[in-house]
Amino acid sequence: MDTIKNVVLALILAALCAPIFHCATEISDGGSGTGTGNPVIIGKVYNQNGSPASNARVLLRRTDFLKDTSLARLQKEYIDSNDTVTGNDGTFRFTNVDTGRYFIEAAAKNNAPYAMLFTCQITKYDKEIKLAGDTLRPMEHIIGNASLYGGPNAKKYVQVYGLDRVVEADAAGDFKIPVPNGTYSLMIVAASSEYDNVAISSVESNDVPLSIKMLSDNPVSDSWICDTLIVRAILDSNGLYDYEADFFITIIENGRAYQLDIEHPSMHVIPSIVGGLHTLRDLEIQYSSVDEIPQRIGELIDLKELELNGNMLRTLPVEITNIQKLTELRLENNRLKNLPPAVKAWADKFDPGWADTQDTTSVGR
Repeated sequence: MDTIKNVVLALILAALCAPIFHCATEISDGGSGTGTGNPVIIGKVYNQNGSPASNARVLLRRTDFLKDTSLARLQKEYIDSNDTVTGNDGTFRFTNVDTGRYFIEAAAKNNAPYAMLFTCQITKYDKEIKLAGDTLRPMEHIIGNASLYGGPNAKKYVQVYGLDRVVEADAAGDFKIPVPNGTYSLMIVAASSEYDNVAISSVESNDVPLSIKMLSDNPVSDSWICDTLIVRAILDSNGLYDYEADFFITIIENGRAYQLDIEHPSMHVIPSIVGGLHTLRDLEIQYSSVDEIPQRIGELIDLKELELNGNMLRTLPVEITNIQKLTELRLENNRLKNLPPAVKAWADKFDPGWADTQDTTSVGR
């Protein structure tokens, strides 16, 4: 997993490459370096009417910088030493800058919604970088939806690489981030450590909505850390946020699940991602409120025990007949009736008395 994350970060940094601009003079100072003698960055900012943009806030951040998402940092505005303001003539200077690739964001004074973005790279051979003067323009936005298979209480934070930005997505997973015109990379972080972070590159600030899945539908995706994440997503989709996934599963080696056993009145849906639990041998979802079984249950071909008794099932998908290694099947106390012929034959084979135990008075309501 670490190798994959390193590759993602390398791609992000490559995507952030941009040409270096030249020009400008005289200034208010800021700094980020760790030693004297490092290069100086100089730039100039203009208002839209062509006048110098005085007292504009200027932030210098490495392009791999991510604002902290810890609750302590979210309680206050994050300011560090590599911030400055423009002088009366719109100029700024960052002295003693370490080598690296940087974003420099200039924002209009008094929180006016105008900003612009410089990019530059400092090498050990540079003594001074002069950026071409540029104009503050109306802020644009990165907007989207970051959804988990969790419910509205599963918090998500969206960070922008290289900018002093982190926002919490709302209850529906929607977010909107004001940024200068540019192309960015994002990191989406869930409050629960059971979800893997998601990195996205080449995101343009053009107000075109993004749709971001915290967890992949693909059961063999490398975005899964282990089967615990699938179970976590199943619980979240039923609003069972206060339960640890490990409470319901028996794990075998390498993080794969052997048994999943859930009995809860709030358990009303089995998401299709259950099909990703390929090593499962025992699936028990009993005395709950489930009224539908996903087609992907047919991927669990090595199941030995399948107990779905005490639910509200009215039918079963044909794909369930792929499960042919069962030593125990329990379908009693549901509302099953008029099953497809292949499914009825399958049920008759593994649970011969199933039809006599159904609550048929509730069928059709």
